[in-house]
This record gives sequence, structure tokens and C-alpha cells, in this order.
Amino acid sequence: MTRNPPEIPLASILIVDDTIAHLRLMSDILSEQGYRVRQVPNGQMALTSVKAAVPDLILLDISMPGLNGYEVCRQLKASPQTASVPVIFISALDEALDKVKAFALGGADYINKPFQFEEILARVKTQLTIRSLRQQLQEQQYRTQEAEINYHRLFENAMEGIYQMAIDGCFSRVNLALAQMYGYESPQQLLSVRGRVEQRYVNPNQWYEIKADLEQQGAVLQRPSEVYGAENKVLKICESIRAVWDKQEILKYYEGMVDIKSG
Repeated sequence: MTRNPPEIPLASILIVDDTIAHLRLMSDILSEQGYRVRQVPNGQMALTSVKAAVPDLILLDISMPGLNGYEVCRQLKASPQTASVPVIFISALDEALDKVKAFALGGADYINKPFQFEEILARVKTQLTIRSLRQQLQEQQYRTQEAEINYHRLFENAMEGIYQMAIDGCFSRVNLALAQMYGYESPQQLLSVRGRVEQRYVNPNQWYEIKADLEQQGAVLQRPSEVYGAENKVLKICESIRAVWDKQEILKYYEGMVDIKSG
């Protein structure tokens, strides 16, 4: 089963076991698969090693003198730096209560001694895959939050008037620039104005023409319009509107950008 290790190690694994023969055997098995392996013979050294460099996964023996595997896992899960590291318990014990305690402390999996090579490799690969997927999800969520923050800043600080409009034609979100274009002091004042969407246009048919183009093309660009602002003041504007769809291709809302026409 020996393979040449890949040029780039797959992941870093810490093995903790007070039985030197088991330690070396597991280390050889995983190293041959390309993993970067560290090995320590007791719980205290495990905690010291983790502080020096956090591994991607820990194989942890339960029955050890001094700090046993349960206590090591408890301390690892109590630390924000190591709480997300998956721990696979390894033990000669096969009692249901031992497994319940292992999982209750945050263990990700449990391997009984004597272990099989294929079982170790399969469980290690599974836990590393789960960890990788979780990290990808967290990174995606972080990027989404960053994008939302950046969009919010752009929305609020833009010189152009920007709005989001629900399918029924009511503004759901407007920025200060748009509110001031329409003659209001704040976005809240503009949002408080109720009425059908076509009533905002001097020519009510204007909205139906825009909506038809949105349904066919998904967007309209630089469409000149006349709309009513505060106190029914007529404003000449250019607006660009696009339809925003979700992943199921269901229309969520309309998003528009407005400029006051000069002349």
C-alpha cells in the first residue's frame, strides 16, 4: 500500500498516543499518503504542540497517563483557536458510555483498537473533507457579508439616486441622493409616500412600458421619464432599471438608478 507522497502535503495531522508502537504505525500509514504528521506521546505535549501550530486534524488516544484524551479534547474545544479542529478518538475501550462521552466532548469520530489501516484512512479523509467544506462555507459567507457591506456603502454614499423596488411597485429601499432629487429631506420621507407605481409618472403608461421591457429584456437603460416629486413637482429624469432574480429564477425585486436630466 506504500505510495510516493505528493509534492504538496494534503493536510497536517497530530497523533497523540502513549503507545510508541501505535504512534509510529499510524504515523507511517498517514505519511505514506502524503499527510504532514506530528506525533506526541502524552496529553500535555499535545496541548503544547497545538499551541505552536494548529493541525488540520487530531488523532487522540483516550487512555493515557496524566491528561487523558477526554481532558485534552475538552481543553481543545474550549479554545477559539482549536475548537474547530476535528478530533478522532482512538481507544481499546468499546463501551457505549465511552463513545457517548467522546462525542459529548466534541469528538468528531471514534476508532476502536486494534484498528484497520483502511478504516483510519477512510475516517481521516472523511473528517478532513467535512472540515474543508465547512471552511469553504465560512469563507463564502464572509465574502457575502463583505459584498453586502460594500454594496451598502455604495448605495448610501452614491451621488446618483438608487432604489430597490418591490414587485408591486413600492420602493423598499432608497438612498439619500434619490430622496433629495425627489424633494425630500430623508429616505424615510420618500418611503412613506404610498400609491401605485404608475402614479409616480406624469404619464401613467410610462410604467407599463418600462415593465414590459423589463419582462422581455431584464433591464432598461437611460430611459427618460417625467415623475412627480414632493408637492407634485414635475421632475425630468433618466433612469436605468434591472430585474433581480434569485437562484431559482424567481423575480425578487427591481433595482434602479436615477439622474436628473439637465435642460
